Amino acid sequence: MSLTQAVDYSLIGASQLFRDYLQGHEPIMPFFQSGHFTDFNYWESKIKRRESFIKREQLVEALLDFHNPFNASENTLQQIKSLADEQTFTVVTGQQLTLFGGPLYTLLKTITAVKTAKILSKRFNVKVIPVFWLADEDHDFQEIAKVNVPGKDELIPIQLKSNAKTGFAAGKLELDESVIQLLNTFSDQLPDTEFKAKVSEMLHENWMVGASWKVAFGNMMLHFFGDEGLILAGSDHPQIKKSCTEIMLKSVSENVAFQSSLQQTTARLEQDWFAQAQTGESSLFFHDENSGRIKITPVEERWKAGNHTWDTSELMELIQNQPERFSPNVFLRPLVQEFLLPNLAYVGGPAEIAYHAQLGSNFKLFGLEMPVLIPRLSLTVAEPPIERIFSGLPFSFEDYMKRIEDLQQEFIQQHAQSDLNQTIEDWKSDVEVALLSKESFLESLDASLTGSLKGLTAKTLNEIDKLNQKLNRSLKQQESVQLNRLQRVKYAFFPENNPQERVISWVWFISKYGNAFINHLNLIITDDFESLKKHHLVYLSKMNT
Repeated sequence: MSLTQAVDYSLIGASQLFRDYLQGHEPIMPFFQSGHFTDFNYWESKIKRRESFIKREQLVEALLDFHNPFNASENTLQQIKSLADEQTFTVVTGQQLTLFGGPLYTLLKTITAVKTAKILSKRFNVKVIPVFWLADEDHDFQEIAKVNVPGKDELIPIQLKSNAKTGFAAGKLELDESVIQLLNTFSDQLPDTEFKAKVSEMLHENWMVGASWKVAFGNMMLHFFGDEGLILAGSDHPQIKKSCTEIMLKSVSENVAFQSSLQQTTARLEQDWFAQAQTGESSLFFHDENSGRIKITPVEERWKAGNHTWDTSELMELIQNQPERFSPNVFLRPLVQEFLLPNLAYVGGPAEIAYHAQLGSNFKLFGLEMPVLIPRLSLTVAEPPIERIFSGLPFSFEDYMKRIEDLQQEFIQQHAQSDLNQTIEDWKSDVEVALLSKESFLESLDASLTGSLKGLTAKTLNEIDKLNQKLNRSLKQQESVQLNRLQRVKYAFFPENNPQERVISWVWFISKYGNAFINHLNLIITDDFESLKKHHLVYLSKMNT
């Protein structure tokens, strides 16, 4: 058995847009205005023409200052300094600052970015640095405040209920006393292995009262990937904001063209595919001291954010003088990243790749080139006990996307002496025909009795249905062991009917298997990136510990 079983995305509900991009199909590619991630001729040409839009010394200074609050190693700092060299480039990925590191896909994004940087560096003899972009200005507290660990029969959610600064940028949130109990609960739920003590220690060192969510999350990423050359970036930083002032100013001066282009592209996409993200009226947020992060919208000849209003010249002057009070939305952020960093590629999930399709012409409008989009590694972990059960059951991986009740019913039908449902339906049909065949006989004697016959027929069919239910219960009892195994596999692969990678904490896996888990997943990504075209069912029985 190989390390993984590759699963086609079409079998697990991935969008047609995403699948078309993976295969580089001609109709979708013009929306991206970039080469395909498996086209190494395009990579080579992109590296040759990629220039910096800001002075590299300015970038190095800003990133070094950005790392001051973090436990950055000398290796990380040297990586940042190497960006002063014109032959050093970046590969970016990013995610929200989710509690205790968030779900598995955050780890998968990071692994993909790190491996991509290594592949490109070796192939083209240049230095490529992986960058994790901290979504430090995102303000959706409910999305970042929860992480799940698997219990025996159900998920155990670890969640902060509220924060006094809900609605403010996540990078400005501080951890209060409520994190202590939550961290202890999370640590208690980690598997009891030789790795647990170190993982728990790392968590307690970073998720402390008074620490910011940004620093806690960022330090976790550096703890695991600092030695791999990962550096951090984010837009909630004065020097970085100042460096990106030009992009924010342009988002105002070119707002009509930007939004028009976005809406036109979105409309074309919706003809054959779909639009991932809703378009708006502008691309900026304003940071208010009292209200948090507020969307800026054009109203007639002015701009409005909460109680604040400006004309265009006033708004642009404020951006010029106080850029730290503004932040990009989901459509402007990719342009900010491309402007700030000497970037080659962005590693994202299906949704991120889909909303980049809406953005192709907007990069051109701003004089930028869209990065090559790398689909992140996507997988489901089959731990050894689950792997053994899975191999002994008659269902494929994608079958487990179904409701557990439907899976169990299918199993019972497969193991009954005959097709139970069809047998019951045939029986009911025979009974109905037999009873109603006497309808004309009764009608010839007493027409009022035909209603009674129809009632008797309905009652008899209903009784057969009841008998069928009893028979199913009897079969379920006979097959209870196998049905329980089905439920275990279903729960492991699709907890609460969601993909495992979007639900289960990656720190939970590290606590159980140590850093060998990361190394094992790293092996899945092939140097030609072809492995990223598939989802993978990963067998940990093959892991070198």
